[in-house]
Amino acid sequence: MVHPGAYRGNKRQKELKRLQKQEEKRQKRLLKKTDPSLEAPPEEAEGAPSEAPVEETPAE
Repeated sequence: MVHPGAYRGNKRQKELKRLQKQEEKRQKRLLKKTDPSLEAPPEEAEGAPSEAPVEETPAE
C-alpha cells in the first residue's frame, strides 16, 4: 500500500522538474542575448512561431 502523501510527493517532483526546465530555457535565452556567438537553433517546441523573415518570391 502507498504511504499517505505519496501522491502529493509525486506532484511536487513534477513541479520541481517543470521549474528546472523553465529555468534552463531562461538561462539559454539570456545566454543568446548576451553572447551572439552562441547561435542555438530556435526551439519550436515552446509553441511560439519563429520570427525569422520569410522570403517571398513574386509569382509572375
